Amino acid sequence: MACALARMGERTVARRALTKAREGSHAPHVDDQADMDWATALTEMYLDRTDVAERLVSNAVGRWNDSHDRRQAVLGRITLAQLHVQAGDSRGVELAARATNEVRELRPHEPIARASTLLKLGREPKYRDLALIARRTL
Repeated sequence: MACALARMGERTVARRALTKAREGSHAPHVDDQADMDWATALTEMYLDRTDVAERLVSNAVGRWNDSHDRRQAVLGRITLAQLHVQAGDSRGVELAARATNEVRELRPHEPIARASTLLKLGREPKYRDLALIARRTL
């Protein structure tokens, strides 16, 4: 709910919902904690707190790598790439290309849908190559 509220621009309500969710959360399994970190990262990304979002999604990807949850790890890497690209970080294109290749290997629906956000970056001249890679993959 916090993520949806943040996407709609309801910053204050989103922060309250996120705080409530995180305070009431007890993750018994590493994947559950990774899921919560990723959802929180998405919310923070929509609240323009990219530094916090980057740290959380990096933690989530690390946990998913440890648990061998490749599908979720790909979702996390797509989010991480998106954050780096939006921030203008030169590593963003490399991260996005790697995540796109992983999507091609897995072919699940949700990562493909999330990776399609990379196509929108093709509107900017410096990201046209990245958008071409994503288009060919998807």
